[in-house]
Amino acid sequence: MALNTFWDQRYSEEEWVYGQNPNELFEKSLSDLPPGRILLPAEGEGRNAIFAARKGWDVTAFDFSTAAQTKALWWAKNEGLSLHYSIEDIPLWTPESNVFDVVGLIFVHLPAQVRVDFHRKVQDSLIAEGILILEAFRPEQLGNPSGGPQVLDLLYTPEEVIQDFNGMEVISSERWSGTLHEGKYHEGQAETWRLVMKKI
Repeated sequence: MALNTFWDQRYSEEEWVYGQNPNELFEKSLSDLPPGRILLPAEGEGRNAIFAARKGWDVTAFDFSTAAQTKALWWAKNEGLSLHYSIEDIPLWTPESNVFDVVGLIFVHLPAQVRVDFHRKVQDSLIAEGILILEAFRPEQLGNPSGGPQVLDLLYTPEEVIQDFNGMEVISSERWSGTLHEGKYHEGQAETWRLVMKKI
């Protein structure tokens, strides 16, 4: 099955498959910042985008699933919120430089050859002192039924991701172990890494 077909099928389910509450790290981190321009790649059904828009952020989001985009835009319209939500393929995505105050990468798992280039583009898209909020599954997640890729190469170590964002300052870094409650596909014991960085 093609990857976009897989995600379109998943996001076509009637319920919000990752829930309607924002990611815990994202919610906490964003609540400490004044509203500005935020980018949310691979945003899915919009749970983090909607939260940010409610807080007054100018939200730019994208995914390569049209089903996800449809769901997110319906949700935003239903709440009287505005989202800039486009369909993009991460390897082909080319952002403007120095435009976003915050980028949120919440469970965006990519092959190494795609990941490194994508992370470079993300860093370039941030303004000086812009903030990166990232949560990803660690290799220890293998075998857990709480979501994420069950392929070692798609799970991230702190060291490799910090290297991807070489030149950014680590504000906080946590090897998190706990129970996820993010819809039916992120439910149960999980091993993640929570990272907040600042562009310098």
